[in-house]
Amino acid sequence: MQDSIDKKVIKDRSQILCDLDIELGLKYRRKFLGKTVKILIENDNRQRSGRRERYFTVYLNKIENKQKRNCVVKVNLVKNSKDRLFGGLLN
Repeated sequence: MQDSIDKKVIKDRSQILCDLDIELGLKYRRKFLGKTVKILIENDNRQRSGRRERYFTVYLNKIENKQKRNCVVKVNLVKNSKDRLFGGLLN
């Protein structure tokens, strides 16, 4: 290929896109803080997590609950982070 792009430029552009992805994800998930939602438990290991129907990941704060994989649970979304939300399990 002629006129290839310098590797430094590729790396810089890639970093810009990664940073934008994080920024837009944080902004999008921020709208859901404080809301009660249902999630599907996908991981029932040490740190239980699942997905909201809008497909973002929610990690449960309390690992002592007995919810198993493929269960739908209600959670209150309490904290936003770089790539996920954290929620507290509701009864």
